[in-house]
Amino acid sequence: MHKGLQALNSEHSQIVTLRKGLLVRTAQINTAQHITTDMCALPGLKLALVVDGCADFAFNGLDCVLGKTPGTDKNTGALINLVRPELCVQHCQPQTYAKTLSVYFSHDWLLQSLQNTPAQRLNILEQHLSVHMWEPSKKALVIAQQILLTPVSGCGVPKLFLESRCIELISEALLSLLDSAPHCAGAMISPDERLIRAKALLDNCNCEPFSLQAIAERVGMSISSLQRHFQRHFHISVAQYHRQQRLKRAIDALKNEHITIGQAADLAGYSNTANFSTAVKKEYGATPKQLQNTL
Repeated sequence: MHKGLQALNSEHSQIVTLRKGLLVRTAQINTAQHITTDMCALPGLKLALVVDGCADFAFNGLDCVLGKTPGTDKNTGALINLVRPELCVQHCQPQTYAKTLSVYFSHDWLLQSLQNTPAQRLNILEQHLSVHMWEPSKKALVIAQQILLTPVSGCGVPKLFLESRCIELISEALLSLLDSAPHCAGAMISPDERLIRAKALLDNCNCEPFSLQAIAERVGMSISSLQRHFQRHFHISVAQYHRQQRLKRAIDALKNEHITIGQAADLAGYSNTANFSTAVKKEYGATPKQLQNTL
């Protein structure tokens, strides 16, 4: 934590090595203004959860906004692969009370624990900063609370209890990873490629409404990072680009599939044909009727 903010902000954390290749870090942060904390993450996998509040974990070229999604009961966690040591920077916004949990486990520990798992199903291990976003169950969040509430000094039963709780969290995150399609594990090649993948998903949405959260998970980015970098790279917001693609698909169907203007409006996501006509006029310089009659 930056020293100048310690009077206004507080952080209580503990790091416990449970056994070789497995450790857990917990932190409770109460911020009066924006704070940044950082630590060096060793090679292996990092399971990150924010039980209360919201925090932004940033590695080199990778941002993960974790915690409860505003206005919903959903919580987002991350499983991140590190091939080499990497600086992990955590940002907390002003007036935030956050409880964070990170479980680090080495590749050797994981492979020894999953001896019968085909290597190709663990493709998250192939790339540095590969990420798998997952939605922890209610049970997992209860387990995370138990870990946060268990102080440890030395060894003994509390340490054994923490180890069993951490293994349960790891098991749930890995099952989520193994149950997903191989390409959904989020192998990170470059930020540009992630944006190209996001654009391709929008290009092939077949006019269906999209979930920004789902696209962010598919390409291994946080929602805020996806929105920021998409705008910077393509000079248009994700929502605006999606709206353009739906309009294009609707106009193509209007001209080539002989659907009505009302049906085209539905395809484009407009419940009102007048609003649809206004959007088409603005985008194409002609009304839907005029475009419909164009050979």
